[in-house]
Amino acid sequence: MPRGGGRSPLWLLLFSDFVLRTYALVPRQEQEILLNGQTAQAGNPADELLSCYNFNTSDSPTSFNEFIDGKPTRSVRLQKVWWSRRDAGFPITVFTPSTLERLRVLELQCLSFPGGIVAAAIWLPLLQPEPPPGSGVSNLTLRNQISLKNATQLVEGLFRRMEALNIGAAGTGSSDRSQSGSGFGACSLRLLLLSETLKDEALSVLMPINILRNAGMLAADTPLAAMVDVDLSFSRSFGRNVMVNTTRTAEMVRRAELENVLYVMPAWDTNRTLGRNRTAYIEQILATPPAEKTTKMRTDWQDKALLFPFAFDRFIPGHNATNYPRWVTTDTLYGTPYTKGYEPWVIMARKHMPSYDTRFRGYYYNKLLNVRYIGFQQKFKFWVLPDVWLIHRPHEITVSSNVWYKIKIKDHEDLSPVFDTPMFPNGSTWREVFNYRSKLWYLESMDRLENRTYVPLSDAAWAHCKGVLSWWQQYVGSR
Repeated sequence: MPRGGGRSPLWLLLFSDFVLRTYALVPRQEQEILLNGQTAQAGNPADELLSCYNFNTSDSPTSFNEFIDGKPTRSVRLQKVWWSRRDAGFPITVFTPSTLERLRVLELQCLSFPGGIVAAAIWLPLLQPEPPPGSGVSNLTLRNQISLKNATQLVEGLFRRMEALNIGAAGTGSSDRSQSGSGFGACSLRLLLLSETLKDEALSVLMPINILRNAGMLAADTPLAAMVDVDLSFSRSFGRNVMVNTTRTAEMVRRAELENVLYVMPAWDTNRTLGRNRTAYIEQILATPPAEKTTKMRTDWQDKALLFPFAFDRFIPGHNATNYPRWVTTDTLYGTPYTKGYEPWVIMARKHMPSYDTRFRGYYYNKLLNVRYIGFQQKFKFWVLPDVWLIHRPHEITVSSNVWYKIKIKDHEDLSPVFDTPMFPNGSTWREVFNYRSKLWYLESMDRLENRTYVPLSDAAWAHCKGVLSWWQQYVGSR
């Protein structure tokens, strides 16, 4: 058992103070806030998801030792769902994991895909004491109740803002999917607020990222789906050129479902030396017409170094197989072989989507393992879209990513000093144990992948909801 059980919950205190100072509680509206943009009614998808997700949630907070043992967290609770009924009828759902601190980049992602469905699973960590023995019930502490109330209002505010931009837009959602992007000012949001009660402070900065991805996946009800991290925005061409083309999207669905095709969306990053001009430059690149990418994007990459392939300065194998030199000069869909380490963002058939491995928390290894499973073991084919791309939005370094690698930042303190405090009998720190366990699971999984015997560990909520949600019923028994 780790030592230091009496430590004050430093991260939670800072987080709660941030919420209370920055987003003061506002009076409740006279009308009750709606779950899905309309009055609650029997059989609506928000209610379906709420009713199935928490069937096996535990009131006992999750401990760091359970993470060490490779057990998926059992204390994630779906608190509320917001489900827009206005969408353009595109045959794709984008889903993403997020935290409250990332709501701004989630908003930017939503704005980059007008009319398209974006489902976000938003995590709220709560340090919570164990319930009294034999009680079976654990009421949230007052501080956690306040945090949950504030979080609900933050998410609600985002939902309302995006809904307001779509009032009067063409298309009325799943009941009339006209596949028209006209009139939409933002995406069609589906927001899932999930709390997780935790026993140990260390877990409160290690997002259960794959459980959140699985939760977001459950909100997908279209033939195609794509997991895209929250700090990425879509080129305008994604909605305006590709998704509105019903002939093209029908062929994409056919190939994805029958031929196991994955459609790669090349991702780009921008040069930090752009400084204050970086945001404006990102918007400029997102708005670039596909016909001009050869002159604009190739020049900005190869001649001006303002733009570069995602993570090429950190992990070249992650996106190298996309073949960026070819991409900037072609207007044709092309295939590319899977290579070890390849981890692009892809569009695939929802029916074929596997669970993400829920042993992993924080960052690194988790998406790479998922792509290797579908690309190597399942032998899916990778086809690169020539007229769609993603741009990474710059953001502050997260505590979770800093746990993996203690980043040295000039004039800044380490974001997670608690992780370098010895907490185990052998003197190991939280950081050392977390990194060791994550790498061990990755290497063990890679060995199984080589033998084609790997099976990602799903969480109970994902497995249960896939079997009961009306829009997943047709896929019962799929991967």
